[in-house]
Amino acid sequence: MLTRVVFAVLIPPMLALIAVLVAVTLALVLFARHPALALLPLGALGLGIFLFARWEQGRFRPPDG
Repeated sequence: MLTRVVFAVLIPPMLALIAVLVAVTLALVLFARHPALALLPLGALGLGIFLFARWEQGRFRPPDG
């Protein structure tokens, strides 16, 4: 049970870190092809952050008061 809890806590930040590294690497490769193509992975990363922020807003509502 303890192992499952530890992995549940560690997996999301690790996946986010890997996604950022892949996006940066892809941006550099695409920048070598054409500078405008480098905006594609950066736009996808920005969209992912935006959608994550919207999802978090729905999960944590401010207390009524």
